[in-house]
Amino acid sequence: MQKLSAILLPAVIFLIALCYASYADAQKIEYEDGVRIVHNDKPKWGDNPKITLEFVKQIGVFEGPDENYMFYLPYDIEKDSDGNIYILDAGNYRIQKFNPDGKYLATLGSGRRGQGPSEFERPISLEIDSEGNLYVGNDINNLVIILNSQGKEIRRFRIKGELRPNFRMTENKNFIMLNIPGLKTTGIGAIHNKEEDGLLQIYDNQGNFIREFVQRRMYGGVLELHDLGNDINLTIDKSNNIYVSFIQQNRIEKYSDNGDLILKIDRKKDYSETTKVKIIYYAPYPYVNIFSISIDVDSKGRIWVLSLERQPTEEERKSSQVPDIAQFEIFDENGVLLGNIPWEHDVNYLSSLQSQLKRNPYIRILDDFLYVINPYSEMVVYEYKIIDL
Repeated sequence: MQKLSAILLPAVIFLIALCYASYADAQKIEYEDGVRIVHNDKPKWGDNPKITLEFVKQIGVFEGPDENYMFYLPYDIEKDSDGNIYILDAGNYRIQKFNPDGKYLATLGSGRRGQGPSEFERPISLEIDSEGNLYVGNDINNLVIILNSQGKEIRRFRIKGELRPNFRMTENKNFIMLNIPGLKTTGIGAIHNKEEDGLLQIYDNQGNFIREFVQRRMYGGVLELHDLGNDINLTIDKSNNIYVSFIQQNRIEKYSDNGDLILKIDRKKDYSETTKVKIIYYAPYPYVNIFSISIDVDSKGRIWVLSLERQPTEEERKSSQVPDIAQFEIFDENGVLLGNIPWEHDVNYLSSLQSQLKRNPYIRILDDFLYVINPYSEMVVYEYKIIDL
């Protein structure tokens, strides 16, 4: 037995060391000015993800007998402390409230376009505070309208800047929102952004500007690339840390609630960032490479990025028929790529690039559920349960 142990022990040690070396080689970690930078080569979980998504239900229908379930441009989703679900039905100028089982409960907001009490003009974002009050962002007039849980307007205030989707609200009710890439509105018109102009801005709950952050990349005066290359998605976690993912850059970043950079992440892809695009005036950019479509963070601090397993072919781009290539990339709170899992309900994200006003599929994680909003082709919301294996 002792001889057998003497033979087996070195082999076990060797296997452990080999596994550790393989894991260690999967990431290159460095620090720059106190910022952790993680370059991911391959996922920690390999081909066996430790998480799965269980489909629970679809909320809404494209066509049906009950108009309360028929959305027109569903743009955002939230939950209250009782688990009730609120969907911002932007094209119908209303918020639809459902119970946790997806049964319709009530309509909040007037359902009419306007500037009167509880009326929206172009609603784009929705947040709920700890008291159950709803905050609706309207980008056409830069207003945030606050409703109580019954849908009655409490107050409204104007953002002293450009209100862009999707804003997110911190615990102290500061608002994080996009600074439109490429152009900045001034009193005399629009000017090009400069490199020092941040891609995100923070405003207080009176609409006053606090700070801008997230460094933009300059593209040598090529306006279309400058606009496109700096498109980002954002989210915040339960500790009010702020996350951004770049749609056309291999770049994910994490910031503190006051805008200080904490973490930078990238991952190995079999394609590179695009520096040449076919420009059709403010129309589709069909030849750009997509690195991320949307981002959110779960209750355990894991970062979820909706992305693509590969880039569409030339024929797929031209036809706007996208195969089942969408996936979720999952990173831990320190930026290590844990694994990739496929998304079964693909939607045609290319159709969302046909206009700057259209949106890609959008994810939001609330409690232990992941929601995918398809604002255009299907106009429904998918609900999944996040399950640790």
